Amino acid sequence: MVDRDKARRDRMFDSLVVGGGPAGLVAATYLGRFRRRVVVVDAGQSRANWIPLTRNCPGFPRGITGPDLLHRLKLQATRHGADWVCDTVVGIRIAENGFLAQASSPIHARSLLIATGVVDSLPDVPGTADMIKAGALRLCPICDGYEVIDKRVAVIGPAEHAMKKALFMRTFTRDVTLLIADAAQPSPDDVLRLKRAGIEFGACARDAISAEGRRAVVELVDGRTLSFDTIYPAMGSIIRSRLATDLGAECDRAGNLVVDSHQRTAVPGLYAAGDVVDEINQLAVAFGHAAVAASDMHNYLAKGEGSTDCRLKTPRSDSPTRTACPALTLRYRQSQTIGLLPYVSLSDPAASREQFRQTVPQAGIRPDKAELASRSPASWLFCSHWPKGCGGKAAIPTLTTSSCWR
Repeated sequence: MVDRDKARRDRMFDSLVVGGGPAGLVAATYLGRFRRRVVVVDAGQSRANWIPLTRNCPGFPRGITGPDLLHRLKLQATRHGADWVCDTVVGIRIAENGFLAQASSPIHARSLLIATGVVDSLPDVPGTADMIKAGALRLCPICDGYEVIDKRVAVIGPAEHAMKKALFMRTFTRDVTLLIADAAQPSPDDVLRLKRAGIEFGACARDAISAEGRRAVVELVDGRTLSFDTIYPAMGSIIRSRLATDLGAECDRAGNLVVDSHQRTAVPGLYAAGDVVDEINQLAVAFGHAAVAASDMHNYLAKGEGSTDCRLKTPRSDSPTRTACPALTLRYRQSQTIGLLPYVSLSDPAASREQFRQTVPQAGIRPDKAELASRSPASWLFCSHWPKGCGGKAAIPTLTTSSCWR
C-alpha cells in the first residue's frame, strides 16, 4: 500500500494552495495546466458551501448551487494534475527553497497561495443553515439581490454598517427595513437619508430572528414582531489572514491581506486571492484573482529555475564554454514542442542564415525548405515545410522566447 502522507512529506511541490474554495481551485487548475506540481489543502469550510443557488456566476444562466460549483472546480483541478488533500493547515514557516506547512503531515512547496477566505458573522440563532438554504437568510446582496426584487427585505447589524447595505438594497426593492442590533442610533443626517429612501428602522437583539416556514420573523425591542421574505446580516466577518501575516505579509486595518496587481504579498513567493484580499467578495473576482496569481506564480518559479519555460528540457551541447543565450521554442498549435532554434541576430544575416541551417535539422525541419524572416526588434524563424503528422503546411507554429545553454 502506498503511504500517501509519506509521499507528500518527501516531495517538494512547486505550489501549495491553502483553501479549496473558488479562488484556490481555479488557481490549482491554472497551475496544473502550467504543468506545475501543485497541492490544494482544504478544510471543507469554503464560504461557497453556503450558496443555495446563484445565477450570478458566469456561465450558469440557470444558476448553480455552491456545493455543485465547488465539486466541478475540484474535478477540473484534479483532472489537470492537482493533488487535493482534506486537511487543515495550522501553521506555515519559511524553509529552505520555499515554505513548510504544518498539517497532518508536513507539506513543502516553493510557492504559496493563501485562499482561505472569510467567515461571516451570523445571528446566533438555531437553524441558521436551514434559513440560508431556504433563502430566508442571505449573505451577499451583490450576488443575489436580484432574487429578492420587490420582496420584503430587512438588513440586521450595527447601525453604521447595516445602513449602507440597507440603502444598497433599495436597488432591488422599495420594502426595506433596517434592524439595528447595537446600542448606537442613526445620526439626524442618517435618519434623514433613511426617510428619503423610504427605509424604516427599529432596534432588535442580534438573536431576535427565528424561522417561520420560508420566511424570517424578528421581534423588535418595542415588542413589535415583523416578518420578512429575506434578512441580510451586516455583522462583518472574520478574515482568515493569520497564516500569511505570521509569515510577514501585510494586512489593512480590517485584516485583509495587502497584495499588488499580481496578487503578490510583501513576502517573496507568497500570494493571496479571493475574499481574504480587500475586494468585493464575488465568484468572478475570485476567478480573476486566481488566474492572475497562478500566472505570476508560474513565472516566479520559472525565474528560480533560470528559464521562462521550465517544462522544456533544454539540451546542452558538448561545448566546453556554456553561456546563456536566448532561444526560440517552436510549437505547433496542438502544443507539440519539436525543438529549440537559436535566437539569431540580424547584424550578420549571412552568419545567421548559416547558423539557422545548421541547427534547424534538430527540429526535424528540412533545411532546404527553411527561410529566415525578421521583424524588429527581434528575429523569428519561419519554415515552409513541417514534419509529417504535424498538420502539413497549414500547421503554423507559435514562437515563444525561452533560454538555453550553448
